[in-house]
Amino acid sequence: MPPASGARSHSGVRFAGFLLCGTACNLPLMVVFRLMQGLIGAAIVLLSVRRDVTRLALIKLPGTENLWHAGAMKVVVPAPASAPRGPRMTRPDRRAEIARAAMECLKLHGYAALTARKVAEAAGLSLGHLTYCFADMDELLSETYRLASEELRHTTELGLEGAGQDPWARLESFMRGGYVPEILDPGYLRMRVDLWSAALTHPKIAETERALYDLYRTALEGHLLVAGPRTGTTAIRALADAVMALLDGLWLDVLRRGDLDAVENGIDACLDLARARLVR
Repeated sequence: MPPASGARSHSGVRFAGFLLCGTACNLPLMVVFRLMQGLIGAAIVLLSVRRDVTRLALIKLPGTENLWHAGAMKVVVPAPASAPRGPRMTRPDRRAEIARAAMECLKLHGYAALTARKVAEAAGLSLGHLTYCFADMDELLSETYRLASEELRHTTELGLEGAGQDPWARLESFMRGGYVPEILDPGYLRMRVDLWSAALTHPKIAETERALYDLYRTALEGHLLVAGPRTGTTAIRALADAVMALLDGLWLDVLRRGDLDAVENGIDACLDLARARLVR
């Protein structure tokens, strides 16, 4: 920024005064000019040093607050010690955390209102964590589907632990595993139905849905075969078709009507069908 006219006039006065002083002292004019050049050079160096010091005073270093200065004094104010952090989550753990948040969003808002921002807010994370852990929402929903099926598998295994070794008791326990209170929760059932719907138009989710369906169906066929060891493979598969359709239909019926007595009637019908078709 150029100096103001007043500053220029003062500089001119100082310059003229310097020349008069040099002349009065009988110094050669060339010596006077050399002295002036030296003084001007020294002034430039001092201004450069002051500018650099001012820049350093504004740098924020790790572990400190902004450096500040008053006149020529610089004061460093240490930042308060932060609380110790817990162990960092691994990427698989983070994926599971985000998928769990997506499950809660599906239960509360449904698939139609689901957004990445809502999932991030429910997980207490930034959107960047979602894009780092998942390529897209389809991959996230696929992981959510696996997590929901893991809950179903867990309740089923708990029932089997108390069923003993009787094949029919284990078959009944396996069927009832999908109709315990935590699975019949309206939010959970709504989420499962929403994921079924999403699988119709999203290939990645459909692939996951098919794999999880096959896994559950294979386990069901195993229980049917143990209960009816003399039943042919074709008959086992046909019976599994009917039982799977009935069990899936019970979820839809509970979600629509909330009739728990209908659940009991439906499971009894599945068991009656198994007793009629299986050859012991």
